[in-house]
Order: sequence, then C-alpha cells, then structure tokens
Amino acid sequence: KDTQEVLRIPYRCNSWRCSKCGGKIARRDYRRTFEAFNRHEQWAFMVLTLDVDSFKKRNLSNQFAYKIINYNLVKLRQRIERKYGSFDFVRVVERTPSNSFPHVNVVFHCKELFEQFQDDDQILKWNKRWLTGNAKQCGFGIKHTITFARNKQAVASYLGKTGLFSTIAKEVSKQSQVPFDAPPHFRRIGATRGLLPALNKLSDNVWTGELIRGPIPEKINMEVDYGSKEANAG
Repeated sequence: KDTQEVLRIPYRCNSWRCSKCGGKIARRDYRRTFEAFNRHEQWAFMVLTLDVDSFKKRNLSNQFAYKIINYNLVKLRQRIERKYGSFDFVRVVERTPSNSFPHVNVVFHCKELFEQFQDDDQILKWNKRWLTGNAKQCGFGIKHTITFARNKQAVASYLGKTGLFSTIAKEVSKQSQVPFDAPPHFRRIGATRGLLPALNKLSDNVWTGELIRGPIPEKINMEVDYGSKEANAG
C-alpha cells in the first residue's frame, strides 16, 4: 500500500491433494501441530482402525468409511471426557495401504487419565480394560495401539507427512498412507477447537489486492519460479 508496488502471483488452491501445494500444506500442518503440542507437557499417541471385514460383509465401501470415521471418533472422545475430563487432541486420518480403508491417528492430552496411568505399561492396561470395548462400541475395530509420545517434533512431522508430500508431484505409490482416495472436501487433519493456531493469524494490512481471472501475461516467463518476488513483479 505504501510503495504502490505490484505483484502478480498465480492463485494457489492450498489443497493437500495438489501436486504444487501439497508440500507447502504439509509443512504448514507440521508447524501448527508442533505449536499445539507445546501447550501441554505430556501427550499420548493412539491409532484407531476400523473393522474392515465387517464393512466388506455389509458391502460398505472405503468411501463410506471415510465419512464415518470422524463421527466414530467424536463418540469415543465424548465417552473419554465423561469419564476422565478435558480431552485435547489432534487427529489425522490416513489410508491403510493393505486394504485402502482409513485409520485415524490421535495425539491427545487428558490430565486426569494421565494421572491414573502414568507410563506405557499402565496405559496399555487401560487400553485392554476400557479402551478396547468402548472403541468397538463407537464403531472402531479391535486393532489399535496406544503409547506415550516421547518426541513432539517427530510426532508433528509424522502427522504432517512432510516426507510423503514432498513426492506428490510424482506418481503416488500404492503404499502411500496419504488418503488421496478420500471423498472430495475431506478434512485430513482436525483438532480440539482453538488448539491449532489460526491459518490467517499473520495479517499485517501491508498489501491489498484482488483475484483476476485470466491468462498470465506473456511477458512473465512460464519457466521461472513463481514463488519468487522477481518472477511476480508486474
């Protein structure tokens, strides 16, 4: 606004599915989840799967599984909160390579639960005595794991899938856990309201602008890096 400098920048969809935007979104998810993890000292890592055989017997597709898995997690979270109190979490839905059905990674903090079960052995006992039955009643299968998270940075990197998204521009391997076959508009990552930093918190009112629908001007070389200031100068 002060200098009247003009930049022309190609519009980005900012979708984790996109070959151009996926790596950027993965790095953004890593930064947001790592910042969220710093709000509590202790976190646990839980992986919940679905009963795939049951889905197949009822002729239910993996598309339906993607639609129901977050609903199942809401029900389980409510049960945990009723019994143990406040439950902060970050969840990421992934694709299981062996059967193409989704599973969900949940990194959570629950103070009252952690006070009762203070190490991996104790929380594994809680898993067998309470979690297995309640998870099944909420629509999950019996195969799941839980352990305390030792390295917040490593967990944030795993959830963001920074390594996998760096190869999105290439043909995606069938062994990939990134849920590319999820329904349109599917939210891969979610969290307790207010836990993740806002996406638009860095607004400084230095720039103003508008979207212009049309071809990129010919004088801009299509081969250069459009992320650079020099490439986008009008």
